Amino acid sequence: MIDLIIINIIYIREYSRYNQKDFANLFSITQTTLSNYERGKSEPSLTFVINVCKHFDLSLDDFVYKNLSKQSSFTNNIYKNEQKIEYKSTKEPDENYFSDKIIENYERIIKTKEETLYAKNGEIESLRSHVKTLQILLNQNLNES
Repeated sequence: MIDLIIINIIYIREYSRYNQKDFANLFSITQTTLSNYERGKSEPSLTFVINVCKHFDLSLDDFVYKNLSKQSSFTNNIYKNEQKIEYKSTKEPDENYFSDKIIENYERIIKTKEETLYAKNGEIESLRSHVKTLQILLNQNLNES
């Protein structure tokens, strides 16, 4: 579910032609916060999600449970409510643009999760080493008694 939210944030922002700074300002968050949402480093607040849905006339269910890049209803909403969107460019993205962006985002998420897993594995090995040391000390202590 969180992966779909991330995909949809990126898709909505890029489809409506906002850069991160302008999109973040639109919803009264920092660019860093938005970047963390998009990279999966933190989960978007409920307030942010609700505000995005209201602004783009989306149902919360669609935003959370559907890949909007695959839904024609989202693109229809954008054109229906054109006055809400300040287009940053007149050039239409090619058909692979959003798919490529979604893939890039998944790759970033995977890399972040792999780095986290690697760090956790290091912590586990360190803890195992400590347990072995404690077992040795405990055995020595028992043998001396």
